[in-house]
Amino acid sequence: MNKGYVIFNNEMGVFLGHCMGMGFWSALDAVGQDEAVAFLPDEATQAITDITSNLDGTFELKEVDNLKYINGTHYVSMEDCIKSGIPAWDATI
Repeated sequence: MNKGYVIFNNEMGVFLGHCMGMGFWSALDAVGQDEAVAFLPDEATQAITDITSNLDGTFELKEVDNLKYINGTHYVSMEDCIKSGIPAWDATI
């Protein structure tokens, strides 16, 4: 399967992933990431609930193409996010 979903919020941007208990979002602090975590269709609804349950705002799932599977996690490039209508982000540190 090559299609999946990313989690998006107009103010925070796209969910890039988490590390050491912290979530990273493209519009807040992209920490040099040029890829976003992606979720398969059967896991996307639960993922958005789990990740955003303690956050304020409206979050949505945006469909993306060209998923990569690395070490047990799906990712999608910023370029493919842009093709799906998601704003580009600054991936420099």
